Amino acid sequence: MTVHELKILPKYFEPVADGIKTFEIRKDDRGYQVGDLLLMKEHENGAFTGNAVLKVVTYLTTDYQQTNYVTLAIKDPNFDVLDNEFGYNKAACLYMGYEPIWVLEEATDEDLEESISAVDTADVL
Repeated sequence: MTVHELKILPKYFEPVADGIKTFEIRKDDRGYQVGDLLLMKEHENGAFTGNAVLKVVTYLTTDYQQTNYVTLAIKDPNFDVLDNEFGYNKAACLYMGYEPIWVLEEATDEDLEESISAVDTADVL
């Protein structure tokens, strides 16, 4: 399984994040495979906005596409996919709505404990 970091324009980001847009048409230059994760980072006016969403590739085809393009069927990754790739604590943190790039690249065990505590406290308030 590979994690592909991709730029995505705001007009496409929202429908993907909401689960309305369940496919991506991309240049076939990364060797996409079923089971790969797409870390889709919103990009506008030459800069990242800070919004990101994580999706898993469930199907791909080159049928009816321009040469060197692929259609990827995508959906939210389930817990088993995340647990296998990142481990239980990091997968749980992803599901709590934290920005995935922080979770995948910078979180320490101590950070995760503080984040989980903060979410639990916020839920009570």
